[in-house]
Amino acid sequence: MFEEFEQKLTNGSSLKDLGDEWERINTQAEMYYDNINGAYEIEKLRNKYIQSIDNTKDIIAQERLTKLMN
Repeated sequence: MFEEFEQKLTNGSSLKDLGDEWERINTQAEMYYDNINGAYEIEKLRNKYIQSIDNTKDIIAQERLTKLMN
């Protein structure tokens, strides 16, 4: 009776299979979000460089900041 309930609950799989699939989904989601967060942080830093370059009147300082940013 438990096996029948388990198969209905998991659409023909087992609770272990369902748990394994959940772990795979979470692992993939974490990798995706890590990439998204990384890209966001890089863009945030790039914007700070651009602000500093725009706010600096010294040409040499602008060139150095541009070089660092790149």
